[in-house]
Amino acid sequence: KGDRNNQGSVATHPSNLGVPAGTRNSRAWDCREGGGTRDRGVLQTMDVWAELGYMDRAVDRPSRMNSREKASFLKQSVWMTIATVGGGAAMMLVHSVVAKAGDQKTVDAVYSQFKALLGSFYVIGAAQAGMATLFAQQSAAAVTPEQQRNVSAAGRQVIAALLGIWGLLGVALWYYTPNLVALWKLDNPGALWATWALALVSLLTAVARGVIHGKQQFGPLGLAGILDGFGRLTAVAIIILVFRGLAAGAMTGALIGASCASAVLFWSARSFLLTPGGSFDWMPWLRRLVPLAVGAHSVAHRERWHRGLELMRKWRAENQKP
Repeated sequence: KGDRNNQGSVATHPSNLGVPAGTRNSRAWDCREGGGTRDRGVLQTMDVWAELGYMDRAVDRPSRMNSREKASFLKQSVWMTIATVGGGAAMMLVHSVVAKAGDQKTVDAVYSQFKALLGSFYVIGAAQAGMATLFAQQSAAAVTPEQQRNVSAAGRQVIAALLGIWGLLGVALWYYTPNLVALWKLDNPGALWATWALALVSLLTAVARGVIHGKQQFGPLGLAGILDGFGRLTAVAIIILVFRGLAAGAMTGALIGASCASAVLFWSARSFLLTPGGSFDWMPWLRRLVPLAVGAHSVAHRERWHRGLELMRKWRAENQKP
């Protein structure tokens, strides 16, 4: 039987559809109990309630993106796609430029040195990706002033810790430079210092990149990606093709491009990172960082691990006793 006082039916009354009576013009049930945003059937039911006077259709029906929001979303998507693809393509072209370094006798040796120096970035790349992801999560979740101050304090302390650790590594590098030069057969010990500086800039940039990503500032984020790629390519091309640089020149060019991208990101994140106050606890932060870094390393180098396992199986098969 229908509810004649409300001109509705038992089937469409809110109390018989899992909606508590008296929820007219209320978003509480919509958000907390799961109504209004799950499927089209629930939206149609809400329209029935609006027609019967139980709720306001304009208030309770989930909002949709307007034309301006759609245009902004499309613009940001296209910009980030161009920045990612363009920057990545420029970084790939760096290898073709380095492959032309030196004369016919030394070209292979120079490229081998460049690849050996880049090999030291496997661990650095994993930590960089983990930190960028973690700071993006934290800055996106920081909605209150206190939370923003805590993320800012975390960024400052991580930056200070990185500078201190890399200072100690610089002392160790200065002491072991002759050994490393002989191990990697380098022509110039400056390649080691350029690699050391590039690793530091990459890790520091991960903090600012994560903050900018979490705050959804896609303009400077895309610009940094373009500068990182094309800046490296331009600097490496000038140093190698014009000034006839070798492996040290290639790493210096990579450092210049990374520094340009880092400058853009830190300038955009300066107001957030310089927010005074806040508290930071290292252990919970590290417990979240380690899985992210390990996951990033596994995804980035899974093919290398598969190739190593295949070589190990082949070696065991060949050396297995009959």
